Amino acid sequence: MTVEAPGLSQDAKAILVALHEMQADARRETDAKFDALQKEMLAVSASVKTGFPGGDYDGHRRYHELIIEREEQRQQIRREVITHLIKGSTWAALGGLAWMLIKNLKEYLK
Repeated sequence: MTVEAPGLSQDAKAILVALHEMQADARRETDAKFDALQKEMLAVSASVKTGFPGGDYDGHRRYHELIIEREEQRQQIRREVITHLIKGSTWAALGGLAWMLIKNLKEYLK
C-alpha cells in the first residue's frame, strides 16, 4: 500500500503505511475471532437443543417440575411415616412402663 499525501516525508509515509497494515491485521484477527466465537456459540446452542426431545422446551421444564414435586411428596410421606412410628413407639414404651409399674406395685403391695 502506498500513501499519496503531498508534503509528507518518506518516513511519515512509511509510518502511515505501517499503521494501515496494523489496522488491517487487527481487523482480520478480530473478524477471525468473531467467526470462531460465532461457530462455537452455534455448536453450543445445537448441543443444548439435543436435551429437549422434539424441541419441546416447555415440556422438558414441566417434566423436571413434576419430578421435583414427586420427590418433595416422597420426602413429606417419609417424614409423616417417621413421625407416626416415633409417636407409636413412644406410646408403646409408655404403655409398657405403665404395665411394669402396675405389675411391680401389685407385687409390692402383697
